[in-house]
Amino acid sequence: MNFKNKKIAILGFGREGRVLLSFLKKEGVKLSQITVCDKGVVDVKGVVTQTGEDYLKDLNMFDIVFKSPGIPTVLPEIQKVIRRGGVLSSPTNLFFDLCKGTVVGVTGTKGKGTTATMLYHMLKAGKKKVFLLGNIGKPALEYVHKIKKGDVVVMELSSFQLQHLKKSPHIAIVLDVTQDHLDHHKNAKEYRDAKKSIVAYQKRDDIAILDADSSVACSFTKHTKAKVLYFGNKEKTWITSNDLSVPGAHNIKNASAAALAAERMGVSREMILKCLKNFKGNEHRLEFVREKEGVRYYNDSAATNPDATVAALRAFNEPKILIIGGRNKGFSYTELVREIQKSNIRGVVLLGENKKNVLSEFKELKDSKLMKKIVLVDSLSDAIRHTNSIVVGGDVVTYSPAAASFDMFKNYEERGKKFKEIVRSI
Repeated sequence: MNFKNKKIAILGFGREGRVLLSFLKKEGVKLSQITVCDKGVVDVKGVVTQTGEDYLKDLNMFDIVFKSPGIPTVLPEIQKVIRRGGVLSSPTNLFFDLCKGTVVGVTGTKGKGTTATMLYHMLKAGKKKVFLLGNIGKPALEYVHKIKKGDVVVMELSSFQLQHLKKSPHIAIVLDVTQDHLDHHKNAKEYRDAKKSIVAYQKRDDIAILDADSSVACSFTKHTKAKVLYFGNKEKTWITSNDLSVPGAHNIKNASAAALAAERMGVSREMILKCLKNFKGNEHRLEFVREKEGVRYYNDSAATNPDATVAALRAFNEPKILIIGGRNKGFSYTELVREIQKSNIRGVVLLGENKKNVLSEFKELKDSKLMKKIVLVDSLSDAIRHTNSIVVGGDVVTYSPAAASFDMFKNYEERGKKFKEIVRSI
């Protein structure tokens, strides 16, 4: 991309926006060419800033608009840039244009962080020089000039990062795609179409690894020129629950997807199995926190949609107490409520902005026994206080919110850390 004499807007000045500004400065772009646009206060010297409620005004005056992942494309100001044929790019797009290494991209509604991390450890054990970047690791653009030909980059890619991508990774892993981020995307179709970019620009010598159990992932077969491999319950796998240290059938699928990619890149099965045994899981993803008097506590704060919470419920056969709730993202909770109804549940604690909405879906079941197990609370501390008043030895307590964190916390990481802090203080 030619930046000479171009007026550039950076939309969003969080982690990726700051890395992008640093990158542009190193590339010799004059600060006078750059405007940083952010709703909040921006503390940066030498650059024009556009802040407050009108931070997206007059975007048509810029030659290149770099959008950070968290800013919804559905906003009228962004749509206006697209309609006029303006250059709408992103730090992820720029990374793909410049990266000299082999990129393995991982996407899906849930499980992509775990799968990407599993694969990273497998490749590292296979003596590859590998970087874990993207949505789970560090901002990719920060490392683009450190990556050489022959290096491998494993990237967790969200729908926001994929939405305007014009290149696809050499190996694309697509986990189950259900629905998420309906508060940011126009509709479910736009969300699915964003995910499709991970395979849409692949070539014949590339590889697409798709979830055979997911109708959406399988539909991507007709949108790629790459060689397609499948994993899932419908496919044979040599990985079993005994090979894993993390719970849940969903993690067998995550491991199978990672293993397919690792094998294609020359890692032996023996090395893959060793890595899986040593892998204890990612923080905030069914993360074991502690056991006290026979009760095990798990932090699943990264479960920001109902499907992820369903997977958490299915990971344990023991009696469970489930803590859920937060900010709604446009989901129906019907399937989750039905899963709770048939699970071995001893208690459900509802908190957060959407607790009454979720409660109304429980009431529709007209299940009096289940309703007696439900309690509404005002805070996470209250949730754990109530939980500890009803637990008995052998129970599993899972904080798997099925919702966004922004009603009470800065992000799901802060939410998970708070849960662990309270649980460890018991």
